[in-house]
Amino acid sequence: MDLGAASLQCRTYGHAWSEYSRGDLPAVVGWRLTLRCDRCTTERHDVIDLIGELQSRHYAYPDGYRADFEDHRWTLPEYRQRLYERFKTRYAASALKAV
Repeated sequence: MDLGAASLQCRTYGHAWSEYSRGDLPAVVGWRLTLRCDRCTTERHDVIDLIGELQSRHYAYPDGYRADFEDHRWTLPEYRQRLYERFKTRYAASALKAV
């Protein structure tokens, strides 16, 4: 899947997180949890304290993830419409191949 399609799906549906790695921090701090999206490869890095509270969170986006959407802050309905247009194009192309 191309990154444009993956990032559009993630912005429409939300990321498809899977555990990617976990690194222990010193016991006085807690632990680090890293998740990675199965579609677009965005990583989410959390630091969780000893009682389970989220202390910090940051994201690492793949190159090009934001490029398709930098010119306009889209609403969720706009993401859905763009995704629907991709579905229609892909369906039309596969229908032509079948003929």
